[in-house]
Amino acid sequence: GRWYVKPRILKILLFTLLDLAVVEGVLRLQQAIGPLYDLEMEHVTLARMSDELNHVPLPEETWTLGSADVYGEASGDTYTIRRDSLGVRLNALRSDPDPAAPRILFLGDSFVEGYDDANTLVQRTWEALRELAPDAPPPTMYNAGHSSYSPAILVPQARRLVPVLDPDFVVVVIDQTDLGDDYMRYERLIRRDADGRIAGVSATPIAVAFEQGLLDARDHGLYLVRMIHKLHHTRIRMPKLRREYRSWYPHGSLSNAMDPEGSAEKYAAEIAVFRRNVDELVKTLVELLGDERRVLMVVHPHRQQTVPDVEGVLWNDFVTPTVSAVASARGVEMLAAREGLIEAAGEDGDVLYWPADMHFNYAGITIYGGVIAHSLHPLIDPSR
Repeated sequence: GRWYVKPRILKILLFTLLDLAVVEGVLRLQQAIGPLYDLEMEHVTLARMSDELNHVPLPEETWTLGSADVYGEASGDTYTIRRDSLGVRLNALRSDPDPAAPRILFLGDSFVEGYDDANTLVQRTWEALRELAPDAPPPTMYNAGHSSYSPAILVPQARRLVPVLDPDFVVVVIDQTDLGDDYMRYERLIRRDADGRIAGVSATPIAVAFEQGLLDARDHGLYLVRMIHKLHHTRIRMPKLRREYRSWYPHGSLSNAMDPEGSAEKYAAEIAVFRRNVDELVKTLVELLGDERRVLMVVHPHRQQTVPDVEGVLWNDFVTPTVSAVASARGVEMLAAREGLIEAAGEDGDVLYWPADMHFNYAGITIYGGVIAHSLHPLIDPSR
């Protein structure tokens, strides 16, 4: 009746335990020297999720630009973005604000957020304004841009920032992706108040699920168990959740622009949502600022709206006419930056952008900042 383990079975168990120990050791070693596959996941957090602004930046984030095929000579550039408690970027290149200078708040997405302190649209606009008015006190500039912010999110963001920062002017930079983002990403997450106004944009469920799954994997003490959990979460669970979540609108945020058969009629539903949100944003800003002359709406093109794509097709632009119509109806200033960008770039819009990324390169940011400054300067200089 005694419990007995056959030597052969015991040997198998011992070798199995030894193999598992070796695997655990290898996983911990690669984590220490690499890692080749991150199992500590120390940067995973739910702090980026917001039920007011959908997603928010962390107080400090460090980024490195990728391959030379994408970023050319800037490949490998590493920079750190720092922000205050409101999510507004801190910039070490600008001196302490002059209380007599105008205060200008920039709202927008990653095109406004930018790269290092020198290479942001806000910094380059500030420099261009200084050149236009060297004797005037340097304006105080606030950069509240963050990746994938579109009008739906900018409404509650404006309500949060304008009363605190009390800007004299607000510049809203609208990107071509905003039309698709408003419809595809945020329309079903918008929460409205009793008056039907946008009160907030809830966190995206699949974004929360992704972070939470990694946090759950990180809770395991054994790296081997972490690896199995993470692999299942990232390779099996999340692809299924993403397919289910996007099944209602299985297109990208630039599908309307890329569509060679696209028309305002074909994308009427998307355009209607975008126009409604842009209109609410402008209305909200005018109410907060008390004067429609203190708002400047800016729209820029993507590369393929300045030069044809690889198929020889010039992309559609439903964003500029939509924003222009709202600005005209609300009596605010509007800058369609395409012409100024092309003119300043010497008729070759291709030089404004990274080789294989939708965003402006460093030279493009500088040119764009100058274009904005020439429209902004007459608004902030009462002598003009």
